[in-house]
Amino acid sequence: MLKTLLGHCIYESQSGFRVYENFKYRWLTLGTDALQTLISRRYPHQASLEYIPPLIKMVTQFPGDCCILGLGGAGLPHALFPVIPNAQITAVDNNQEVIDIARRYFRSEHILNLTTIHQNAIDFVQSSSDTYQHIIIDLYNGCEYPRECNNKAFISYCQALLQPEGILAINLINIEKEKELFQNIRDVFNHWTMTVPIKGTSNTLVFAYNLINPNKFLEKLQSMSFIKRPHWDPQWGILCEVHLK
Repeated sequence: MLKTLLGHCIYESQSGFRVYENFKYRWLTLGTDALQTLISRRYPHQASLEYIPPLIKMVTQFPGDCCILGLGGAGLPHALFPVIPNAQITAVDNNQEVIDIARRYFRSEHILNLTTIHQNAIDFVQSSSDTYQHIIIDLYNGCEYPRECNNKAFISYCQALLQPEGILAINLINIEKEKELFQNIRDVFNHWTMTVPIKGTSNTLVFAYNLINPNKFLEKLQSMSFIKRPHWDPQWGILCEVHLK
């Protein structure tokens, strides 16, 4: 990736977590070469990873409180802050070291509407009494998606925390390897999902809608001018592209 050229490591933990930077960007890895977070050092709210703008666009279309499962370097909360400055952003992460890195190197404390919770995602969704317009699942640790969150019970708990007509979004890396998780999402949400491959990356976003009336789902889809070429795919359901410019 061109954005990470000439980068050098400015922090390495005993766990192998590393923070790098160059003259323009700062980024986080969690023991592998995979980028966990990439932000502009000068403008951290400007999304630098390709899968974040579609998430931001969805929140812009339907603003409200957000819960993010997986903090990383707080790249997503930074990008959300100017979009929903008057809504609450709750980020949940099970690793205190990651939370500390986000605060020390990625300025998460500057996100005024962000509350960070140190807790396992599964424990949080089982115990929380709050509800959200958006729940965004971004739990890859650089290697894999946590197995304890790959079941219908976990997805059902997430659905229970959504407000009526709320939206669940999940960032999947190599969706072909995550067909079981994808099918769990579709089953829990009665197949009212939309699949958005992110061009030029291994990321795929899956959006699921907490709707009772399927006509409302179709109305929402038609109202999103940035969604292009929606069509039915027998394997992936509603499949579409996003054009943000």
